[in-house]
Amino acid sequence: LSQTAITQPALFVIEYALAKLWIEWGVHPRAMIGHSIGEYVAACLAGVFSLEDALALVAARGKMMGELPTGAMLAIPLHEDAVRAHLKAFLPNTEDKTLSLAVVNTPSLCVISGETANVDAFQNFMADRDVTCRRLNTSHAFHSEMMEPIIGSFTEQVRKIRFKLKPPQIPYISNVTGTWITAAEATDPEYWARHLRETVRFADGMERLLNEPKQILLEVGPGRALSTFAMRHPAKTAEQSVFSSIRHPKDRKPDEAFLLTTLGNLWLTGVSIDWPGFYAHKRRRRIPLPTYPFERKRYWIEPGRQLSVDSRPSSVRKPDIADWFYVPSWKKSEPGNRKPETENRKTWLIFMDECGLGSELIGQLKTDGQDVITVKSGTAFSKSEDDAYILDPGQADGYHALF
Repeated sequence: LSQTAITQPALFVIEYALAKLWIEWGVHPRAMIGHSIGEYVAACLAGVFSLEDALALVAARGKMMGELPTGAMLAIPLHEDAVRAHLKAFLPNTEDKTLSLAVVNTPSLCVISGETANVDAFQNFMADRDVTCRRLNTSHAFHSEMMEPIIGSFTEQVRKIRFKLKPPQIPYISNVTGTWITAAEATDPEYWARHLRETVRFADGMERLLNEPKQILLEVGPGRALSTFAMRHPAKTAEQSVFSSIRHPKDRKPDEAFLLTTLGNLWLTGVSIDWPGFYAHKRRRRIPLPTYPFERKRYWIEPGRQLSVDSRPSSVRKPDIADWFYVPSWKKSEPGNRKPETENRKTWLIFMDECGLGSELIGQLKTDGQDVITVKSGTAFSKSEDDAYILDPGQADGYHALF
């Protein structure tokens, strides 16, 4: 898998197979974005290429790249403009040192590409400026000037099938432009040659996708690299969900369990799953379950906690079987039959409302033998009856006079 001629077809096959599996389970893409070789998968799913032609192109692309001199790629945690400025300061006006901006993964993470010696020198140049960079595990300098020798031959490979190329039936984002692919671009052999050489504008494409407030992103490929880029994008909001299909290599969770967990999370997020399609190759006996997700709240009594009730069973047996069982119920009584609570008689001050609630409350209090004084809203303080007053709610003097 360390050989480019093997890596690229393997990536295509895994991504395409996973995408078809999700589609069989009812998870259909409304839009797609690929990352370098991933755009071939998106184009194939969108109907631009047939599967056979896409495989042939990807295999030819990988073989041509593998025959080029080796190179290196370096991830830099800076904005594109800052990276270009550092490149301009680093590269002298000579032909023996060339580096290319290969990828813009997020607004603050770029990748440069070129000959190994030049990449090493640039890494040291950035270290002197307190910028920590990370070498990528690649054999060649993809999306750099080192790809120039194969541009012509790869263009000819695409031209062999140009009459088979069709406009995309599912919208997807172009790596070259960072926006929606056009039918003219998707069916142009020159576009796929540019795609081989030019910068992968993945961050711009993600910004386009994240313009929709409740977007659900599903990574269809090995690892979680693209999910990580999406989560770190400043346009990402809390309402947008990001999921992966395959675990990280350091994650010990079984692959099938990870995939099914993602399926469950998609369902919880509101994605409609084709359950007959999911069970198409399996025999299942359906058992209905509650139609809500379990909240995973613990109600277990922790060890060492003392109970305040005597939980020991009674040793006295009741002779009548009718006394063995109990049904909890309210003790019923009619409100009108209650006796006034003269022993707890108090005086209540009620500020009246205009909705009738105060009147109901006064009636209940008087039924209970309570004394009630009412206060109604008005323009000035006055006493209308022995137990009734009027005051202006906005004047403090009225409250003092009342009390």
